[in-house]
Amino acid sequence: TLDTPATPALLAAFLVRAVADDVLPPAFVKQLPPEALVSERMRETLSHARAQLAAAHFSGRRRNVWGRAARGAAVGGVEDLKVAVSEIVRELLSSGEEGEALRCVRELHTPAFHHELVKRLIVAAIDVPRREQELAVGLVQRMVTEEVLSPEQLCLGRQRAAEGAEDLRLDNPRAPELIADFLERLPG
Repeated sequence: TLDTPATPALLAAFLVRAVADDVLPPAFVKQLPPEALVSERMRETLSHARAQLAAAHFSGRRRNVWGRAARGAAVGGVEDLKVAVSEIVRELLSSGEEGEALRCVRELHTPAFHHELVKRLIVAAIDVPRREQELAVGLVQRMVTEEVLSPEQLCLGRQRAAEGAEDLRLDNPRAPELIADFLERLPG
C-alpha cells in the first residue's frame, strides 16, 4: 500500500464488481475472514465494499465501478460520455452542489473529454439566471485550481462553445453576446 495508497478503495471496487457480476456471493464481502487473516487494510477494504453494496442508489453505478471509459468505446463510448456530462451539468445547475459535480467528473476518468463539459456548461449558462452561471464558472475554476481540467481542455471547450455561438442564435438571439460574456468570466 506504500506504492498504491488507494489499494483498499481499488480492491473494494473489484469486490463490488465481482458481486454485481455474480462472480462472488454477497456473503464473501459481508463475513469477516478468520481473525488471523484480518489486517486494518482488509477491514477498510471490506468496509468500503459493504457500504457500496448496501447503498440502494449505487446499484446502477456498480456496472461502471471502474469508470465509464473502462468499458471501452464498443460498449460505452462517446454517446455515454455525452449523456453523463449532460447529467453532471443538469445536476450542478439544479442542486448547486459543486463538490458533487467535481466528484462525478473525476469518476468519469476521461480527462481527454473535459472539453465537452466546458462547452456544455457554457451553452447551458446562456439560458439560466446569473446564480446558475456562477455555479458553472465556479465548477470550471475549481477544476482548474485542483488540476482536474488541463489548460488544453479548457481552451478546446471555450473554442468549441465560441464556434457554436452562431448556431445557438436561432434559439436565443443574444447567444453570441452571452457566450462572449461568459467566456470572459472563465479562467484562462
